[in-house]
Amino acid sequence: MDEPADRLALGAEEADRLRAELAMDAAGIGTFNWDLVTGRLDWDDRLIELFGYNPATFSRTIEGFNARLHPDDLPRVTQALQSAIDTCGDFQAVYRVCLPDGATR
Repeated sequence: MDEPADRLALGAEEADRLRAELAMDAAGIGTFNWDLVTGRLDWDDRLIELFGYNPATFSRTIEGFNARLHPDDLPRVTQALQSAIDTCGDFQAVYRVCLPDGATR
């Protein structure tokens, strides 16, 4: 690609990223990346807050994620995660989170 086309492509990617961030903020959701080799979960600040963790208390493991899922939602969410892994697809799910104070979000 020539230089102007490169700039346009980067501009479009940045615009897409900003739109995605705005949509997530409006929806009140967060995102994570799960490194299946190391097992490490990297969450954005919004997701850490939604789960009632802080960066110092979140173990960054799937066990930390599962510990806060509502027990009735855990099998379905686990299956959705496995399906995303098996198909190299995206993970999307609606589930409840059990906060440390006993509240459900």
